[in-house]
Amino acid sequence: MFIQWMGRRKPKRLVLDIDPTDDPCHGRQQRALFNGFYGQYMYLPNLLFERTTGMLLGLRLRSGNVDAAHRVVQLLKPIVKALRAEWSDVEILVRADSGFATPVLYRFCEANALEYLIGFVASEPLKQRTKWALDWLTARFARDGEPCRWRGGFTHQARSWSHPRRIL
Repeated sequence: MFIQWMGRRKPKRLVLDIDPTDDPCHGRQQRALFNGFYGQYMYLPNLLFERTTGMLLGLRLRSGNVDAAHRVVQLLKPIVKALRAEWSDVEILVRADSGFATPVLYRFCEANALEYLIGFVASEPLKQRTKWALDWLTARFARDGEPCRWRGGFTHQARSWSHPRRIL
């Protein structure tokens, strides 16, 4: 439907946002399981939106006790295939929060020439590498009283990764 809706308009870039959402259940629905984070019996579907238009491109209904990244590649694969069939050279960026920070998703994005921006839980080695920036920003805020931000990055290779990746 998204491709039909776009018609002859070729996008310059597609931004695919992936996010789970809680779907509370009451009663005895099949596969409605307890999720400790949300504290309820529920389903935990993954939703895939195209950011520029806000259109829902896909949804995968899942049991309530799975992690965010469960079967995310199975959700993405047919959608990316259809988008590439229509616009082979369009840049596609996949965005997701840290619940999707898994090597299986990184590998899928890299194998399909997808850019990706995925949240990352800071480990102790990463905290040590960024401590100077946090100290500098804290001192700057204390001095000026104004919110400030800094953007930077470095390469990092976790033990479970086959190669280094850029961390922002």
